[in-house]
Amino acid sequence: MEVKVIKIINQLIKGEELKTEIKEISPVVKQLEVTIPAETIIQEIEKFYSDLKRTVKLKGFRPGKVPRSILERFYKKEVETEVVSKLINETFELAVKEKNLSPVAPPLIENPKLEPEKDFTYTARVEVAPQIELKGDYIGLELEQEKLEEISDAEVDKYLEEIRNYHSQLKPVEEDRAIRSGDFVVIDFSSTMDGQPLKGGKVQDRLIEIKPGSFLPGFTEQLIGLRAGITREITLTLPPDHEPKEIAGKTIVFEITIKEIKEKIVPPLDDNFARDVGEFETLTDLKNHLKQELTRRKEENIRNSLYNQITQKLIENNPFEVPPSLVERQTEYLILSARSRMAQLGIPIDSSTMSNRELRDFYRPIAEFQVKRSFLLAEIAKKEGIEVSPSDIKNYLQSHPLNSEDELTGQEEGERSAQIKAKLLEDKTLAFLTEKAKIKLIEPNKP
Repeated sequence: MEVKVIKIINQLIKGEELKTEIKEISPVVKQLEVTIPAETIIQEIEKFYSDLKRTVKLKGFRPGKVPRSILERFYKKEVETEVVSKLINETFELAVKEKNLSPVAPPLIENPKLEPEKDFTYTARVEVAPQIELKGDYIGLELEQEKLEEISDAEVDKYLEEIRNYHSQLKPVEEDRAIRSGDFVVIDFSSTMDGQPLKGGKVQDRLIEIKPGSFLPGFTEQLIGLRAGITREITLTLPPDHEPKEIAGKTIVFEITIKEIKEKIVPPLDDNFARDVGEFETLTDLKNHLKQELTRRKEENIRNSLYNQITQKLIENNPFEVPPSLVERQTEYLILSARSRMAQLGIPIDSSTMSNRELRDFYRPIAEFQVKRSFLLAEIAKKEGIEVSPSDIKNYLQSHPLNSEDELTGQEEGERSAQIKAKLLEDKTLAFLTEKAKIKLIEPNKP
């Protein structure tokens, strides 16, 4: 039946009975209007009822003997819906081929109610890839590159201290003493504003580090000098530019109970520490490794800076629109990635001061930049004959293996391969443009 229907539709197209009109909403958004002849609709409905008559079972009728009028009484709406859906799917594919369109996202289809013995017309809003005509010479772009300076001992020591703090432990303070700067405290508190309890303002067993900026401005400073077991009232007036804005400039009253004082115990910097954090025999070996890692990071930052400059210049020289759905999809991906990083860092998502709308507003320009970069680099790769080989993908998979617990379905594996291929193509194209660029060395920005 499928082959026969497609054959009929192809015949209709050749006979120009299937009418297809296109309207340009924007360079990347088209509207297709497709009209299916009444004869095709009638034929397809007849086929559905014929199949239905052979298979349906209704009480009081023998198989294959149910009258058409009875079938229509029970299944008319279902049959018409199936016919319309089937013909839309088939004619849409043929229509986009006829108009040489390459949709980048599923279409938005609007179809009116089917009317008996009348032609059926539906509209499809289609997003397509932009047609890019590269302007300006992308060979020999003028770029600025920071000089790669040797990693200093101070940088290594700072990084080592970060690792040391990461491996520290919190130990309850056994002596009877007051809270000091640098301690960690476990507290319960409830908060009110203008005499009314704040939503979510009652918290138990909150761990707070006693240092500026670890909680609300001015809060931790008022805990210094207090002792475990004390209940105290703290009044805090927030700055006028505080987020969220609902409590900016407001005075909040906290009733707190100090439950426990803890201090951070950091491991000593010696050879044992080096062996604990990795396969290093001595502290000197660890420091040498950290120096190499910091050098690699600096090189990566320099390369990323060059890549961003290239992309920015390409976008400035080649303004074009991108499909809205691709920007939306990339925005969602960036937000999801941000929330995932927050979860990995142990930051409750609800504690984020940015609302969904603010996150969307923040990431949308970045998403649009990335989508434009993909189209531009793909066009340059096509023009320059840059390709990704199977060995490129194989090498990437070997250096970026999945975790053993991450099992992918066939579809997910295909999507991952496509994403890897797209990423490698962008990297190879950017490396090509960097090699051809005119690079001026500049002094690095000091922090």
